[in-house]
Amino acid sequence: MRFRVCGFFSSLVVPVLVALCIGTPGAALAFDTPEDAVHALVESLRDKDPDAFLKVVDLDSVLDASRAAYYDGTENGVLKNRAYPEVREEFLDSIASGTRAALCKDARASGCPWYPKGLEAGKITKTEENSAYIAVDSEEDIRSWLVLFKTDDGWKVSALPLSLKEAKIFASDEFRKHIAAYRDAIARRDQAYLDEQEQKRIAEENRPRTWDDIWKAYNENKTESEILALYKRVGSLDERTRNGSTFLHLAAQHAHVEAIDWLLKAGLDPNAKDEGERTALWVLAEDREPYKKAPGRIYDSAVLLLDAGTKPVDRDWNYQDIFEHTEAAGQGNTELLKALHDKGFDITRAARNGVNGLHMALRSLYNPTQTARLAEERFTEARERGGNVEAARKLHDAAQADLNRARAAAVTNVRLLLKAGVSPDQGDEAGYTSRRMAENGKVAEIQALMEAVPRKEETP
Repeated sequence: MRFRVCGFFSSLVVPVLVALCIGTPGAALAFDTPEDAVHALVESLRDKDPDAFLKVVDLDSVLDASRAAYYDGTENGVLKNRAYPEVREEFLDSIASGTRAALCKDARASGCPWYPKGLEAGKITKTEENSAYIAVDSEEDIRSWLVLFKTDDGWKVSALPLSLKEAKIFASDEFRKHIAAYRDAIARRDQAYLDEQEQKRIAEENRPRTWDDIWKAYNENKTESEILALYKRVGSLDERTRNGSTFLHLAAQHAHVEAIDWLLKAGLDPNAKDEGERTALWVLAEDREPYKKAPGRIYDSAVLLLDAGTKPVDRDWNYQDIFEHTEAAGQGNTELLKALHDKGFDITRAARNGVNGLHMALRSLYNPTQTARLAEERFTEARERGGNVEAARKLHDAAQADLNRARAAAVTNVRLLLKAGVSPDQGDEAGYTSRRMAENGKVAEIQALMEAVPRKEETP
């Protein structure tokens, strides 16, 4: 049987029905007659007491009765709308503040029975042994209805019709059976939804992982152990991105030691290159923020790759050849440079244009030095001209911290390169030596390191 009634939802009743979505909290009170229930409802509205209101209004039944009117006995007849807790809270707040009762006092459309005086004057009509309805008039003589059911806990408000016809239908035993059928349909639908979600979860859990899955996991800051588990569930370790990056490149980008170790043992080629001729070792070397990696991670990653047979790459970049060691020196990557040296790589080799590791180590200070100088100028200007001193101070302190970090890395790299035998008097194609660069840069510790090396004729 289909109980849909025309005009069931109105602009006034929809917020109420949507709000009444969550079960009644607390223990119920037993109301022996419909009159007792209506009296308790009046008192709760006058006292602005949401808790007392909830004890006489069966919210689940009100909601189910309203939706069941649209149920035609098929699964398609189960309404899919869900109420939101904030809407329910707003409705109960209006009971606590008295605004709901004031609204219903002046109501000019049905669907607003929450008016104490109208409830007191309303006529209760029993339609069945266990059901009744009451007509409630507003000050504007607009009539609304409430249906009451006798439950195991006594009489309670259980439905909110919008017309006398609806009130009589809702207050029938037949309709109560219809509500029960509707609730069964809701339960079946909800269970079907849960089953579907569980199947999706299982399918997702068992799905082979891809390069993009692991890239996303890194960006979501998953733990290394979680990401390593994803590597072990990759569908094909031969997968590459459009630019030719392998899983080994990806692991190297994050200095993920355990992943690199596992991938190498799984047979990935440490000398595989992407379209930019970069190996995984190159990815480690060109890390622009090596200080953000945990201490030792870049070194350990590089050692694994070198022990696996990674060969040095002479990349032709912008018509200049560059090497892993010069790239590492230029990025302030002390751990990568040390790993190369410890594993016997020739870190003294200079490019065709004469640029060696010392040149690059000193060049790594250029940007941090300029940034710190500009930050100092802005800080001074803010203090002298009344600018935002605090903001300028933060920028100044951050820039100075970056410069100090870059200088410390440069000093470490210069010391290692000098120890390896790189000459500070070897010039680039313009005849510019790293010794002269250090003198111009005025980094005292680097100057001292170079002065400890006997001067010899500058070699172009």
